[in-house]
Parts: sequence; C-alpha cells; structure tokens
Amino acid sequence: MVKADDRTSLPGRAKGQLLDPAQGEGIGPDRDEAFPLADTVIHFWVHYMEAFGEIPTELSEYAELMKELTHA
Repeated sequence: MVKADDRTSLPGRAKGQLLDPAQGEGIGPDRDEAFPLADTVIHFWVHYMEAFGEIPTELSEYAELMKELTHA
C-alpha cells in the first residue's frame, strides 16, 4: 500500500477489501480471488511532500519494498 495514513482506518479497510473482495470484485477467472499485496507499507509521510520537485532523502520504506520484491 502506498500513501497509507495510519491516522485513519482507510488503509486497514482497503487492505481488508483487497484480501477478501466481494463477489465478482477480485481477480482471477471468476473475479473472486484476493489481490496480491506486499507486506511493506509506504506511508503518507510529510517528508515525501516536502521533497516535491526533489529526490527525497528518506527512502527506507522503498528499500524494504525492493528487498521484499526481489526475495519473492
């Protein structure tokens, strides 16, 4: 999940809906399978907004995501 804001319930609700989609709203031939999700969460942090137009210096969550994807 990207831009996850832990101050709200939206990331948790979205993850729940992606992992347990309603009938016909998932993936697969019958559109009833869960969506594959990474365990790593990219948060909606202020330093990403402050770096607009520049390269952010704090990218540890993205590094964790890359590790997860390359070891999958």
